[in-house]
Amino acid sequence: MFSFEDRLWVLMFGHVADALLLPVGVLIAILVSVHVLLNDRDVGSSMGWMGLAWLSPFVGGLLYVLFGINRVTRRARVLRQ
Repeated sequence: MFSFEDRLWVLMFGHVADALLLPVGVLIAILVSVHVLLNDRDVGSSMGWMGLAWLSPFVGGLLYVLFGINRVTRRARVLRQ
């Protein structure tokens, strides 16, 4: 089945990815939440984006960057000035 060295390797280094991904996920969720609170005016969509970011930080953060940021309004403001 598994050798002693394989089991030892898993015990020693198997959770390194978890230890690295957890702070990154929390950071992504915090950044999305701050951006939503500062820029979004609709309470329902704000809560939805923040909930998605906290429940699934990597997927939620990616979806927020792709679909949640209103680039049309921002670009219109820049062109008006």
